[in-house]
Amino acid sequence: MMAKSQKQRDIDSAEKKKVMGAEEFRLTTHPGTRSDIDVLLERFEFTTKDEMFSTIIRNLVAMPKDQAAPAFGYLRHDYELSEKWRKKADREANKLRALAGQLSQDEQEDEADDAANE
Repeated sequence: MMAKSQKQRDIDSAEKKKVMGAEEFRLTTHPGTRSDIDVLLERFEFTTKDEMFSTIIRNLVAMPKDQAAPAFGYLRHDYELSEKWRKKADREANKLRALAGQLSQDEQEDEADDAANE
C-alpha cells in the first residue's frame, strides 16, 4: 500500500475537523483529565490547541443551548485556553446563560400563571 501524500493527509485532516461535532465534544465534557486534549489533538489532527478550541467553540455554538452552556463552563475552567479563546468562550457562555436564564424565567412565569388560573 502506498503512503498518502502530504496533500491527501491535509485533505483528510480537514475532513475530520469538519465532522467533529457536538457528540465528540460531549464525550470529553464528562469527568476526565487534561489528557483529553492530547487525544483530541491526535484524533482530529489539529496542529495547535488554539486551532482545536476554535473548532470546538464553533461547534458548541451550534449545539442546543441547554447542552452548550455547561460545556462552555467546563471548557473554560478545566482546559488551559489561550487568552483569545478564553475570552471567546466566556462571551459565548454568557450569551447562553442569558438565554437559559430568560427561558427559565419564562417557564417560572408560565407556572405562576397556571397556578393562578387553577
